[in-house]
Amino acid sequence: MRLSQRIGNRLRELREARGFTQLAVEIRSGVPARTLRSWEHGEALASLDLLGAVAEALDIPLADLIRSALGLDDTASDGHTG
Repeated sequence: MRLSQRIGNRLRELREARGFTQLAVEIRSGVPARTLRSWEHGEALASLDLLGAVAEALDIPLADLIRSALGLDDTASDGHTG
């Protein structure tokens, strides 16, 4: 699986675990819902600055999001880091 697909899948899992729509994440992060949709479908690879804004909106450290998307740790397995 490509990196864009792994990150996109993990973003969708975290967003849904919190009960957020793509529009809700757009409002919280400033990242357009159409951009989130393209990431979640693995159509584009997120830039770190925008991905950081989304991670913050989902209340997860960016490093944890990336590690969990790559399967390197289980920190964010339940959608929460604390």
